[in-house]
Amino acid sequence: MARSRIGRASLAPGRRDNYLRIFVLECPDPLDALQGRSEGPVMSAIGKLIGHEVLTFLVRSKREFTETCRYVSSIDPDHDELSKPDRPLCLHISAHGNQKGLGIGADFVEWDDLATSLRAFLSTDMQHKGKRIVVLSACQAEQQELSTSIQKLANSRRPISPPKYLFCTSGNVAWQNAAVGWTLFYHLLPTLELEKKETVQKALDKIRDVGVGSFVYFRWDDGKRKYLRYAAI
Repeated sequence: MARSRIGRASLAPGRRDNYLRIFVLECPDPLDALQGRSEGPVMSAIGKLIGHEVLTFLVRSKREFTETCRYVSSIDPDHDELSKPDRPLCLHISAHGNQKGLGIGADFVEWDDLATSLRAFLSTDMQHKGKRIVVLSACQAEQQELSTSIQKLANSRRPISPPKYLFCTSGNVAWQNAAVGWTLFYHLLPTLELEKKETVQKALDKIRDVGVGSFVYFRWDDGKRKYLRYAAI
């Protein structure tokens, strides 16, 4: 008797139609690095499986953070004839944090200094023309002042292009829960219309309902020249 054929999904992940380009900056302290507490490997493996392009960097200092942002910002889509230059470009920063700033490896960097270190990623001269997104995966990131620092730079007539969104974890989140939450986030994000805030808000609400933590966004409004906040709590 002939065997019935059982179909299965391909094990080889392909590029999703609405894929993102995600650069993960993993900024652990020495103990985290030693004990393997990191989002980078999870984000890289799951992100590629979902269908995104993902590259992870281990960042051990403010200097390395600035250099990595400069490197990421040199991306030139014209080098790949099959690429789409309008794909969203996401800088995912995984670090310890509090109300005053982030722990970038061995250094503590306050928000104004972090904005300065991000200047290359904010540059209007970038070849990559897709929407820019910054993700802050850190404790108390919802109290960040990075958006305020970027807002000040933009309104001082500096030649910068503010990221369309800053997405942040809320409160104190275990790195395992954060990794699961961001996996859901990157699965949902390509299905959203970033210009329609309601669709983004519904996605954050879905993640909250799963019970792995709550996310907050800060959305740049060109007309008001400021970031507007939404919290899925």
